[in-house]
Amino acid sequence: ATRIILWAHNYHIMTQRLASARSMGTYLRSLYGHRYYALGLTFESGQHQAWSTHVDTSGKFLLKSFVAGNAPEESAEWYLDKAGLDPFLIDFRSTSKTELVSAWLAAPRRVRSHGAQLSDTDTGFADGAYSLGEALDGVLFVKTSTRARPTVRMRDRFSAGTDSDKASGR
Repeated sequence: ATRIILWAHNYHIMTQRLASARSMGTYLRSLYGHRYYALGLTFESGQHQAWSTHVDTSGKFLLKSFVAGNAPEESAEWYLDKAGLDPFLIDFRSTSKTELVSAWLAAPRRVRSHGAQLSDTDTGFADGAYSLGEALDGVLFVKTSTRARPTVRMRDRFSAGTDSDKASGR
């Protein structure tokens, strides 16, 4: 059996339909059934890299580091952080579910939604919420995220990183 790993934003891989939009994950689940496994990735706080919605003086979007503060109370990440484990993976399919756990997984919660492009004022949390248990088959949680570093080619091709990144070759 051939297997592949597809890495994408949680919204793209999720199997739950949000509003009127269908994600790639809903199509993959329709095509492959439970052979498709949607593993989400999230974190409590830290940094991540994204394109800024602002452009530099040459008209290019800036690839930069964004700081993600502590997850707000009652968000999925806030609850996951309370487990006191770092990192950890929860397989929603095989984890035994008490009535309380089933209710927690089914309840819509605010979840981090940092994407490829952000404004400098973006909090990284979607206006809406979704059910982790309906949208994903499991989740990998890390307490503190560190940003990716642009390659030299990416940094030179686009206006990427900060002056300190360019000076240090990161």
